Amino acid sequence: MTLATWTTWLTSNGFEHLFEIKPGEQHTFDEIAWSPGTVDSSAAWEFYTELRTRITTHRALGEHIAQDLFRSDLVGRWETDLPVREWFDRLATHLLD
Repeated sequence: MTLATWTTWLTSNGFEHLFEIKPGEQHTFDEIAWSPGTVDSSAAWEFYTELRTRITTHRALGEHIAQDLFRSDLVGRWETDLPVREWFDRLATHLLD
């Protein structure tokens, strides 16, 4: 069984550009074995959970803001064939009132 190195892990996951790893060239990561332990798994899970929470929160906030931009008190009656320019004009008029 071949031990993976950080270089093989980074390149197989598409991160070689972060460390300027070029195919066929020696890199300092070649000497460091890829052997994550329990502490690494816990840290990775915490990081993943934090990122998912932020992504979900930002998505929900964006959806909430977008829904508010189509409120009838801001743009009047919404027609599906309304030109974007008209929508912006209505929105600007009501926001500036």
